Amino acid sequence: MKVSVQWLSEWVTSSLPTAALGERLTMAGLEVDSIEPVAPALTGITVARIVESSAHPQADRLTVCRVEIGGDAIAEVVCGAPNARSGLLVAYAAPGTALPDGRVIEHAVIRNVASAGMLCSAAELALGDDADGLMELADDAPVGTPIDEYLQLADEVIDIELTPNRGDCLSVVGVAREVAALTDVPMRDVVIPEVSAAIDDAFPVA
Repeated sequence: MKVSVQWLSEWVTSSLPTAALGERLTMAGLEVDSIEPVAPALTGITVARIVESSAHPQADRLTVCRVEIGGDAIAEVVCGAPNARSGLLVAYAAPGTALPDGRVIEHAVIRNVASAGMLCSAAELALGDDADGLMELADDAPVGTPIDEYLQLADEVIDIELTPNRGDCLSVVGVAREVAALTDVPMRDVVIPEVSAAIDDAFPVA
């Protein structure tokens, strides 16, 4: 059973650090197999907007993008992604930024055009397998915001090896009840809105 610490905190707030909470759960019979961050460190990577995208004058498969990176700052970035287009909100790695694979982004000149930074795919950020295009962000993503803050990546996942007799912990609320009991803190009343049926079809259950 994998539990997000952020999600767990919606139900119960514990003052224990995650490692100490994992030890407390293990000693109570919910063996914690691992505690892992949900994403690698993405320092220096921010939300940016492609203001203008035009064909590279010396390369058919490259585009030159003018990118709004926060405030009044504009960066020019050469990009090879097929989905680079005006108006798109993307993840921007500024020069000097280290990507999860260890590469450090630098100022570059690509086919006689200066490029300040890099627009990133999900694979380059270790947030997915898609390496064929830029990771597209929602239209309301705030330009200049750190990408880990926007995507709420400051989270950890607790992986619990449940025994067959603890089916009550096969849910976030079940683990939250256990945490509340072990740390002597109250559970929150989380209001979950009812989802109305969109169709009239009904099937009998025997």
